[in-house]
Amino acid sequence: MRDLPLNNFVYKDEDYDFAFANQNEAFHPSLIVRPKNLKVLRNETDKTTAQLKVLIVEEWFQEENEKIKLAVKEKKRLNQNKEKGCILD
Repeated sequence: MRDLPLNNFVYKDEDYDFAFANQNEAFHPSLIVRPKNLKVLRNETDKTTAQLKVLIVEEWFQEENEKIKLAVKEKKRLNQNKEKGCILD
C-alpha cells in the first residue's frame, strides 16, 4: 500500500482555499494551529487575508486546539506534581 503524499495538502471551502505554510506541521499531533501557520491560496471573501486566517482557525481548528491545550495543561500539571513528589490516583 502506498503512503499518501502529504505535500501540497490543500483545504478547500466554497470561498477560499488554504494550506499549512509548513507542510510538515499539517499532521503534527500537538500543534495548536494559529493564523501564522496558514497560507491562504485563494480568497474570494470580503475579508483581508489576516482576517480570513483568524476565521479559518476558529472554524476549522478551534475544537482540536482546545483539546490539545487541555492535554498539554494536564501533562504539565502531572509533571509538576511528580517533581514535587505528589502522588495522584
